[in-house]
Amino acid sequence: MYEAPEIVRVAAPLHCKTGNSVIGGHGEMTGASEGKRMAEQATIVVEMIKRFAPELKQSGKRAADMRIPVA
Repeated sequence: MYEAPEIVRVAAPLHCKTGNSVIGGHGEMTGASEGKRMAEQATIVVEMIKRFAPELKQSGKRAADMRIPVA
């Protein structure tokens, strides 16, 4: 989480995937408590980016630069 601002700075555009550390293993079902903890982790990442790299901005919904090119 703490390295997210620098990762975004050097690799943008990218999708920050967070929250999976609250799950016991890959493919496991999540409950409400895990979902809440995953949302909290995502919120922390957004806050870290805003605090340490305020010049960076989040793309809007369906941003054209976040799509996989189709040939």
